[in-house]
Amino acid sequence: MYNNRIVEQKLDRDEIISALEGLGAPADVRFFETTDSTNTRVTEMFSQGNRPPFCVVAAEQTKGRGRLSRTWFGKRDCVLCISVAAELPKDAAAISSFTVRCGLRVCEELSKACGAKLFLKWPNDIYSAEGGKIAGMLSELKPLSAEECHLAVLGVGVNCDFSLVPPFMIPEKIRETACDLASVSETPLTINTVAAIVAKAVYDTSAETDFSGLPEKFKDFDWLEGREISVDCGGETLSGSAAGVDASGRLGLRAQNGEISYLSALEATIIKKPETSA
Repeated sequence: MYNNRIVEQKLDRDEIISALEGLGAPADVRFFETTDSTNTRVTEMFSQGNRPPFCVVAAEQTKGRGRLSRTWFGKRDCVLCISVAAELPKDAAAISSFTVRCGLRVCEELSKACGAKLFLKWPNDIYSAEGGKIAGMLSELKPLSAEECHLAVLGVGVNCDFSLVPPFMIPEKIRETACDLASVSETPLTINTVAAIVAKAVYDTSAETDFSGLPEKFKDFDWLEGREISVDCGGETLSGSAAGVDASGRLGLRAQNGEISYLSALEATIIKKPETSA
């Protein structure tokens, strides 16, 4: 554990814009000191005529939404709360695989930037090698019209540096399972740099046209690979061992007979870790 803590790590709109420009990415950043949900702000802005690409960043989020209506802890300067808006072509493959492709790209780029291997728990939660949850994402796709593309909104919460808040301010239910980026990073990253990396990853994913290599790319960062899992398929729960994803980003589930089924599931829960040989 490298424990690369940053004392001066204040969230700053101008710093995010500068970092995005340095990455060659769109630099339209809407900043809020406090908001309920950055995903909600993106949807409102779009309804008011704002067109992507742009991102919404909040110093503090009071009603952050995760997958399956879960809440997300978001505290000023220690947790990044960002939602990125992009356009997807009206293409079934691009739309169906976007959530997993985006999670994979964010995980990969953060791994490169921090110098530590991070992992993706299907479909788009980011974990440390030790099993602490560093980031969660919520993808929302909305058709613009029958003829146009889709609006893709990816809300991301990244635990950047928990040392900036007293431990009692971190909800008890996540203290044992959550991890922050600073504690695993070999290279120090400011919260503004992390925001730019996340936004660029989403923009780059929305521009992809070839998804054929998704299963192979996913395998390199797959947190569930080989683990015994239960899968919520909406009214039906299946169990087996995790077996990667297909080209559409659907989760592979290997049955006891070795047969693999690919599922568009709601949730995957680990039952036990894979066995390792002595």
